[in-house]
Amino acid sequence: MNMGFAFYVKWFKTAKEGGCDKNAIGCKTVLMEDPITGSDLGSTGGFSYHDSVPSHLSASWSKAQQQGVYDKEGGGQYFWDKDEDLWWTWDTEDAIGMKFWKAVETSGIGGVFAWGLGEDGNEWKHLDAMNLGMESWSVRTGDIGRGGRRCGTGEPPEHLMREL
Repeated sequence: MNMGFAFYVKWFKTAKEGGCDKNAIGCKTVLMEDPITGSDLGSTGGFSYHDSVPSHLSASWSKAQQQGVYDKEGGGQYFWDKDEDLWWTWDTEDAIGMKFWKAVETSGIGGVFAWGLGEDGNEWKHLDAMNLGMESWSVRTGDIGRGGRRCGTGEPPEHLMREL
């Protein structure tokens, strides 16, 4: 089994009384699809890091980037914007590193891949984080990574441990 890393941002419109103020993970969303036709109702969306942020989401996305929280149980970064009733999810470079340690290295996953390699930004930060995780994992499993450099110690990086 392989694990995919998302190289894009997703947002969801949340219900006014959906419980997000008590627990942002798992709170209720508005209806996402027409129950009869299955048509998208425009209550969710996503964009790539190299895309311009849609203007109606720009202020909320800016807040999300500044105030996002790492989900210690499920992994990934998230933020609930109470002013806009928007729930955001994305992976930071640190979240990718943490997922390597928590998921890839401890659950016998056979490899990794990018969901939307072309969706990473022009700086390729997410790809770099995934490659670094792969190198670290390879060193610990006996397959020395690119350039033979030792990238890991079997523990999550120190800066990620501070977040736990």
